[in-house]
Parts: sequence; C-alpha cells; structure tokens
Amino acid sequence: MAPRIAIVPFALAASLLSQESSRQTTVSSVDLNGRRVEAASYSSLSNGAGSRRVETTRSINGRVAPLETTEDKLIRQDSNGRVIERTVRRYDPGGGDGRPDIVRIEERRNPDGSLTVQAVTYRSDLNGNKQVVERVTTDTRKGAAVETTTVVERPSINGGLQTSERTQSVERISGNSTQTEATTYRADASGNLYPAAREVKVVEKSGNLEKTDSARYEPGSSGRMELSARTVGKVKTNPDGSQVEEIEVYGRRMAFNASDVEAAAPRLQQQIVTQRSAPGPGNVVVEKTSVRGRLPADPSRFGDYEEVTKVTRTTVDPAGREVKNIESTVGRRDSNGRLQAQEVIREQSVETKAAPK
Repeated sequence: MAPRIAIVPFALAASLLSQESSRQTTVSSVDLNGRRVEAASYSSLSNGAGSRRVETTRSINGRVAPLETTEDKLIRQDSNGRVIERTVRRYDPGGGDGRPDIVRIEERRNPDGSLTVQAVTYRSDLNGNKQVVERVTTDTRKGAAVETTTVVERPSINGGLQTSERTQSVERISGNSTQTEATTYRADASGNLYPAAREVKVVEKSGNLEKTDSARYEPGSSGRMELSARTVGKVKTNPDGSQVEEIEVYGRRMAFNASDVEAAAPRLQQQIVTQRSAPGPGNVVVEKTSVRGRLPADPSRFGDYEEVTKVTRTTVDPAGREVKNIESTVGRRDSNGRLQAQEVIREQSVETKAAPK
C-alpha cells in the first residue's frame, strides 16, 4: 500500500483565510536500487476568499490518483465573526468520486467576550438528501484562566443529535509556568457520559531552558483513573539561536502501538533527541532528529537510533513573499548498522506577510 500524507484539519479555518499562502508537499520512497519514487503529494492554496487542498497518491498501477480534496469558501465576515463552508470529497482507490461532506463552520464573538465556533457536517444519503452527521461546538472564555469546552454531537438511534463526547479544559498561567488540564467524557451505550481520559500538561520556562511534563490518565481495571502515558521534555536554546530538544515517552504501549506485556506500569518506551542549528548562510536551518524505541520482538531492549534530517531554506521573492523550501530525509539502519535513506519529503510554502486588501 502506498504511503499517505496525514492531513490535519484546520482547528479554526476562519483564521487561516486572513492571508494568502500556498503549500506543496511530495513524499518519495526509496526503492531497492536507491532511486526515489514519488508516492504521494499534497497541495494547498488559500487567500481571503477561501482555500483549496488536494491530496493524491500513486495507485498500485502507477497512476497518480486523488485521495481527498477540501475546499473552503468564505460566506460571511463581519465584526461579530465569520462563516465558512467546507466541501470535502473523498475518492476510492480507482479515483472515483464519493459523496461529498459539507461542513458549515461558524465563528461567533459573543457580547461577554467569549468565542464560539460551531462546525456542522452534512452528508448526502442515497437519495441526495442532506443529513446532519456531526455537530462540534467549542466555547472559549478568557479570564484569570482560559476555559474551553468542546461538545461533539452525533445522530442517535432515536433520531436527532446526542452528545457523544465532551472535553473541558482549563489553562492557567502563573509567572513562567503554564498548566493545562483537560478531561474528556464519552457516552456509554445508554448515552451517559463517563470520564474517558484526563490530560495534565505543565510548561515551565527558566532562562534559556523550557521544560514540559505531560501526563495522560485513563480508566484502569478498577474503573478509577490511572496514569497511562507520560511525556517529559526539555528544550535548551543557545545564545546563537540553536536548540537541543530531548523527549522521553513513557507508557504501556511501544512506539508502533504494540502492547508492552512487560510494562506493569508506564515505563520508558521512546527517546527523541532533536538538534536545530541557528540560521546559517542562505538562511538555512538544519534539524536532525534521532529516535529509538523498545523492540517489539524483545521489549527488554531498545533498537538503534533512526534519524530524520530536515533542512529549511527561507528566502523572500521579488514580490516580497516569504518562501520556505523544506526537505526531510528519513533514515533507517540496515543489517550492517549503516544509516540508509528510506523516505524523502519535499515541501515548499509561499506566504504573504500582509493580509490581502
């Protein structure tokens, strides 16, 4: 199966329509002869009127076929908020067009200063009638703390919409420390909400060092919330602007989501070290990330480090637009311990700094 680029939906699509930008990404794999073979691509274009994203892949017969396209159209914008209509089209392996999803996204600024964002997804049935398949409402209030509530509603067996998930988060800032707590509730078979996950993240800054401690809790065998995963990281910024980031991931599951049968409690599963250079000649930044994790065949041992090298070159074109060219190379060690390139990702983004008039 050909690799596929993961598309992360815009959390607040409306905010992305305030400037003009384009982005093109290609993913290439390396065959047995060391040649690069393009496997997938992703492109996007956005401006003040809307945006369009296209995701393609190479099918088993070698042809380039679409996977998904997303178009955002700005319907209304004023001092109270804006409305965007998003059309999502998904394609079958042969490139055939499936029924599109229409998502109406409304961002509303309330009189009390809070912000409400509601996204309603409509899907056509076999007769062409549009049905609501999901409604996601997010309310954000800023005061001594930032409180956010997100409610996901989906159709129930009795008709109408029923809350299937609700997430409540609170962010508090005290000096150089920021703490965020989020609890997610999900509906059981009877429609009653129960606490399914709780996450606590603390970020502390001191001088040139930033530390992050993130913990996730889930119901254990007793039904009570228990620590299921934890991530501890630190980033050190040097006087020349270069950085070194170290991350340790603890859990009961290994990096590839395989269960660690030897982990009675969350234990170290993965180590990540990233070194970012300061901008060099030609405004080039080189980032090298080394990752290693426990071996699925022998959880008592860690595998060799695999390396991802990312090179970013930032320039300004004659029109004054910022142009970024990024190439990332994923390397894995062969049977002799030598690092070999396995995947190459190229990306170019062009962005205007000022909003279009």
